[in-house]
Amino acid sequence: MQATRQRLGDQRRAIVQKKLLPQNTIDNIYIEVQRELNSTPSSNPHQSISQTLLPQSTITPATQPSQRMKWTEEYNEAIMRSYFRVTNLETDITAYRSKVHQEFIDRFPHLSHITEQRVADQRRLIIINKWITSEKLNIIRREVAEELRLAKPNEEATHQQLEYLSHPINTTLNDTQELNSSMTTQTPLISFASNTCNDDDNEPHNDERNLSTNTFTSKFCQEIEIEFDKAFELFKNTNPTERPYLPKQKTSKKLNFIVEHLNKNIVPKHISTDQNFINLQTVIYCAAYTAAVCNGSLKSNNSNHTHKKPHWQIRLENKINMLRSEIGRLTQFIKGNRNPRVVTAVDNIKIKYKQHSQYDAINVDLTQFLDTLKQKLSATASRLKRYLTCTKRKSQNKLFINNEKLFYRNLEQPKSTHDTRSPETPTSQSLYEFWAAIWENPVSHSSDTEWLQNFNSTQIPTMNFEHISVDTFIKVINRTHNWKAPGTDKIHNYWYKKLTCTYPYIHNHINQFIQSPDTLPDFLTQGITYMLPKDKDTVNPAKYRPITCLQTIYKIITACLSEIIYSHLEEYNILAEEQKGSRKHSQGCKEQLIIDAIATKQAHTNKQNIHSMYIDYQKAFDSVPHSWLLSVLEIYKIHPVIISFLKNTMVNWQTVLSIKNAALTTDPIKIQRGIFQGDSLSPLWFCLALNPLSKLLNESNRGFKLKHNNSHINLSHLLYMDDIKLFASNINELYELAEITENFSRDIKMNFGVDKCKILSVNKGKIELHRYTLQNNEIIDALEENNTYKYLGFHQAKQINQKQTKTDLITKFHRRLDLIFRSELNSKNTVKAVNTFAIPVLTYSFGIVHWSQTDLKKLQRSVHTKLTKNRKHHPKSCVQRLTLPRQEGGRGFIDIQNLHNKQISTLRKFFHTKSQISLLHKFTIIEKEHKINTWKEKSLHGRHKADLDQDHIDKDASNKWLQRGELFPETEAFMLAIQDQVIATRNYRKYIIREPNLPTDLCRQCCSASETIQHITSACKALANTDYKHRHDQIAAIIHQNLAYQYHFVENKTPYYKYKPTPVLDNKKHKIYWDRTIITDRTTHYNRPDITLHDKDQNIVYLIDIAVPNTHNILSTINEKLSKYTDLAIQIKIQWKG
Repeated sequence: MQATRQRLGDQRRAIVQKKLLPQNTIDNIYIEVQRELNSTPSSNPHQSISQTLLPQSTITPATQPSQRMKWTEEYNEAIMRSYFRVTNLETDITAYRSKVHQEFIDRFPHLSHITEQRVADQRRLIIINKWITSEKLNIIRREVAEELRLAKPNEEATHQQLEYLSHPINTTLNDTQELNSSMTTQTPLISFASNTCNDDDNEPHNDERNLSTNTFTSKFCQEIEIEFDKAFELFKNTNPTERPYLPKQKTSKKLNFIVEHLNKNIVPKHISTDQNFINLQTVIYCAAYTAAVCNGSLKSNNSNHTHKKPHWQIRLENKINMLRSEIGRLTQFIKGNRNPRVVTAVDNIKIKYKQHSQYDAINVDLTQFLDTLKQKLSATASRLKRYLTCTKRKSQNKLFINNEKLFYRNLEQPKSTHDTRSPETPTSQSLYEFWAAIWENPVSHSSDTEWLQNFNSTQIPTMNFEHISVDTFIKVINRTHNWKAPGTDKIHNYWYKKLTCTYPYIHNHINQFIQSPDTLPDFLTQGITYMLPKDKDTVNPAKYRPITCLQTIYKIITACLSEIIYSHLEEYNILAEEQKGSRKHSQGCKEQLIIDAIATKQAHTNKQNIHSMYIDYQKAFDSVPHSWLLSVLEIYKIHPVIISFLKNTMVNWQTVLSIKNAALTTDPIKIQRGIFQGDSLSPLWFCLALNPLSKLLNESNRGFKLKHNNSHINLSHLLYMDDIKLFASNINELYELAEITENFSRDIKMNFGVDKCKILSVNKGKIELHRYTLQNNEIIDALEENNTYKYLGFHQAKQINQKQTKTDLITKFHRRLDLIFRSELNSKNTVKAVNTFAIPVLTYSFGIVHWSQTDLKKLQRSVHTKLTKNRKHHPKSCVQRLTLPRQEGGRGFIDIQNLHNKQISTLRKFFHTKSQISLLHKFTIIEKEHKINTWKEKSLHGRHKADLDQDHIDKDASNKWLQRGELFPETEAFMLAIQDQVIATRNYRKYIIREPNLPTDLCRQCCSASETIQHITSACKALANTDYKHRHDQIAAIIHQNLAYQYHFVENKTPYYKYKPTPVLDNKKHKIYWDRTIITDRTTHYNRPDITLHDKDQNIVYLIDIAVPNTHNILSTINEKLSKYTDLAIQIKIQWKG
């Protein structure tokens, strides 16, 4: 009998599983085989040694797989130890599986039935499930490394690997021991065994299956090294500013592996302590270039390629054109045109489209042929549209992921299909001449002015500085944005951040540059300035906004200096409280707008005079003199080493202007005046340059008097960067403040942009027109009655126009929602776009513009409605899930109401905290919370507040009459007394003020209930058919007149007490009944509502019934009315359907 290996295996399994042999027989066979093995010398010495060392209890018969094998800790550690030994600590992972399996079997021969695949799987599970702790794995690594080192003592690489295992960042710099210890915590040791080595460790994603079966093999590591060597040879002696651009990389496991391999195994070999910075920068660039090449993202540098239509689009468009042509010729033939060319074309059509489809009969007459052509045209056009939509979906989602900002820009400004011509641009020469006239025109400030000589800064000690600390360096470099636009050296922040092995060397070079500015390479202070047009006048060089991109390493240096300088300014409270630009732990523009709103509101409420002036500098950042920038550092005692560094770097500031779409560049322009835009220190430095102005204005004791309890404070000005607003109580004081500002600006050689400066004077609530004449005879005009000034993003005059601002914001919010929902973004990107592009339109206004809870709910509801209209949300789906996080089963939209309330709470806490150290912030705290709580606690007065706070009460509408303030004071006081329930009713007199001679508290009208305010206003039976009915009819008449006016039944409104409603009002679009019975075919008991409104266009009927219930039974009254008219609503729906 012949049997295959597979058949024998199946029979063995059947014997065990179906128990074809008794258990004692199997045991006897096992004992006999064991005796034979013990008596026969093994051909494998390792196997015999292992067997003799194994205790009897650990030997399990391989022929008994009926029990699942238990992988002990000893087995798991043996696998990992073998793996580390075979792969030489994961440096050579070529064909390691069979070797690890063989070592494992040699160690445990009784497990010889375990396959190679099973051992590999077990190793992967050990890592994934962490069956061996990372500490234990590191111990095993060190033990194996020591074994390998002892086996090959002369092998330097192994010794270096052992060093690396102990210290993740290996450097020989003598002065960076602190950095090494810090970096151990910053960049912990990462085991490639768990996430980077091969497909046994991780199943790659579908989009990453572009390598061989073993995803990240040693072959791939060799390819990385080869590419790096090529790049290093190519770029090592080249100009750092003339290298190819490196695109943004898409995050993936593959990229992570490439960067880790470069960081740990390649880059450290090419850097050293005595290496100059240009060589270090070249190594970093080559690493980035290698990663881009190996990641497959480095494309051709040809930027002149033209966009070509794909072949499928050309094919479908040609087919559509051909079908249209054939339809036209067939139509002409049907109309009687017998031109020979038409006849020939029709004959070809009859042959070509003989059969409509394979399931239909042959076309006979011309109408059938024409219908076939039209249907084919419709199908082809539909296919083209579907393909274009699919392509658009892919391109939009790709753009959104790679460049979200550009996607939003394209979304708001779609490309025109009619005019594809590029806009005209200025010539390179005109662009150069205009901006060179500004930047290459050095001026010096007036150093002999009286205010500067009297400026006292002796109380400020000199700033302490030795070097950039490790903590500051790491904090700055970790805070940088990965893919912020780089300078001319093309290196993004991502590469500085991820190549941690370069940290000690970069840190050392930065400190060397600061101590010895002459060692700073010139290219680090060279920028490229992209000119973005401000409006449609693209020919005028002045109508461009410069956006400068500097070398990222230079921005890291100045960011470190900015951190140190700001600490000095903060420690000695140098920055003026009025300046919120570049200030940490502040609310920025919001803070200024809230303070401004408090001042204007106080003036409006108290009928105070308030005079203000808006001042705008002409090209402020570009005109401040370098001499003043350095002088202000000396005034505020910045360390001389830092001043020396900045002074030396300023000499080499230069940039090249570029208009990207026009491929236009200019010659380098030296920045000899103004701040170097794009620099991390520039905003803080500019604020410091204007800081003396705040001191001069505050010392003048001029300004608007803000009142808080019994104290006052002078509000003379508010500053946000270069946006200045002056405040005064009268026009003469405003002129004095303006003169101080003008003199200061003239002395530091900065000019007003007079066309953007305005004066707003409010005298007793009315705007007065005043003008201010500058010393050069230029005039700052007044802000006229109907005009507004855009201050920090909001249009304002006396105050911010709340209603108009809200309308504009809501319109913009809805427009952006529509743009997003009409795009082809996928679900997650759509949610992100709404959260980051649409909702931020509103968030800036939170705390400045008053948004009621009703407004916020309406905004949130509009999101839901638009989602439903655009088929992105089912109308019957759970609404709550829309604003739940995705990890909780929701969709992740931001809850606008919650966001608003959190921001208001944050602002409130911020101002309360700041009020303890700043008098300016005390006046923004309206102590209403204490008053409201006291009101609530009062047993009688607090009842109305409790009624207002009910969930079903519209608080804003309930208090609208107070906000309008149109009643006489006496009438208003009487109304408040009724709400406070202090009217002298019998109940009040008997139980509140306790009159001794009052016999009863029963109502004087009905004598059936206690005479309380609630009883008198809505529960007295004696008044039901008289006063209550009259009140009811008057309310209903007011509503009826408003509806009649809204729907054009009446042209003018009459006083409500004179208005007599007409029983029937009817026109083409609407019909209104007043207290009129509606006849139904079935008996309906409640068929006479107060008002019936029929919208004929929408075919909707509104049944309006008026009630004036007590506050405690509003809900029950509403429910009663709804149930009362349900039958009538059903009958109307049936009868008035058409």
